[in-house]
Amino acid sequence: MASSKTIPESAQPGGESSRVRLRAESAHVGFVDGGWWPRSRDLPSEMLPLLATLAADGFDVRRMVYDMSAWDTAPRKLKSGGHVVKLDGFRTGRPNMVGLIDATRGRRLDLVVVPSDTESVAAESALTMAALDGDLHSGSEIVHPETAAP
Repeated sequence: MASSKTIPESAQPGGESSRVRLRAESAHVGFVDGGWWPRSRDLPSEMLPLLATLAADGFDVRRMVYDMSAWDTAPRKLKSGGHVVKLDGFRTGRPNMVGLIDATRGRRLDLVVVPSDTESVAAESALTMAALDGDLHSGSEIVHPETAAP
């Protein structure tokens, strides 16, 4: 089984981490592809470091699908890395998830979103679980482990 991957802080402008963990690309089991712990509910400002981090790892994200109830108001488009990323917000869905469409690999990345106000130990635990190859917990169960079935 392949191991999970923590995106290095050095991939961030100014060395600041976007707090992203991804499952190994070979791990196609489970409901999520990794986790993201943003610092606020401001989607555009949080997306820029996320996109820069993913770009440094070879991803070319051109679209994000997100639950509008989990974020402050966001524009429909965002310029990042010389191209436009379309932001598709919905009122129903999974508040603890975002979907990122990668133009390079032609696939979707589903990331668990750990709420920005989560205590650091709990957030680190959620990120670790989200990146665990073969884990079958849903995004909601990862963010709220007390709801997961034993």
